[in-house]
Amino acid sequence: FLPTMPEDAFAIAKTSVADAVIWYQCPNGHRFAIGDCGKPWVQARCNECGAMIGGSNHKLVAGNQVAGASSGQAEVGHLLPAADARLQLGRPETERSLGVIETALLRLMLHATLLLAEPLQVRILLQHLPSSADTDAREVSAWLWDQLSADHELLQRGLGFSADDTLLVTARAMAQIVRVKTMAQVGARSYAWCTKEGRAIWEVAFCSDVLQPAMRDAEASNLDIWRREALDKQA
Repeated sequence: FLPTMPEDAFAIAKTSVADAVIWYQCPNGHRFAIGDCGKPWVQARCNECGAMIGGSNHKLVAGNQVAGASSGQAEVGHLLPAADARLQLGRPETERSLGVIETALLRLMLHATLLLAEPLQVRILLQHLPSSADTDAREVSAWLWDQLSADHELLQRGLGFSADDTLLVTARAMAQIVRVKTMAQVGARSYAWCTKEGRAIWEVAFCSDVLQPAMRDAEASNLDIWRREALDKQA
C-alpha cells in the first residue's frame, strides 16, 4: 500500500449507485455497470483497456461476465490515473482524513521519491501505466514527472499561492522531515503500510508531524523570509 492511494473503488462505487444496477467485468477484469433492468442491450468499449463490453438482446459479448464480490481489500501499488485525467476532474483531490493540501503535498513527495528509484523497478507499482512502458525506463520517468507536475498544480490551487511560493512550501515540508525524523518515529510506532488501517494511521501521523507544521509556517510574513533566504542561496 502507498500513501494517499484510493481504497477499493468497486466497493465505493457499489454503495453510491442504485440497487437495480448489475455489475459486470470485461475480459481483462475491469468492472462496469448496467442500469435499468441490469441486462446488456448495447455494446461499448471498456474505459480502461478498450475491450468490447455489454451485449445485445440480454446476452453478454464473449469474455464478459458478472462481476464477483469485492474482497474488501484495498488494491496495492500506485492507483492514480494519468496526470491529465487528475487535472480535469473538476474537483479537489482528497483521501480519507487528508485535506486537499495534505493530499497534494504528500502525493508530490511520493512521486518525487519514486523518481529517485530505478524506473523499471518502480514500474511494478504503477497500475495504470501503458503496457509499452514495461521495458521503457524513459516512459516510466516521463509518466512520474507528469504526476509530479500535476501534484504541484493541485497544491498551488489549494494554497492559492504562486508557483514559486508553492515550491517554497514544499521545500519547507521536506526540511521538516529532517528536523523531526518522522520516518524513524513512524517506524518506532509500528504504523505499517501493509494494512489499510496502518496506512491511514501513518498518513495522519505524517501530516501531524510534518505537513501541518510546515503549513502553519506558510504565512505571508514567513514566505517573505523564505523568499529572501532562497535568493541569498542563489547569490
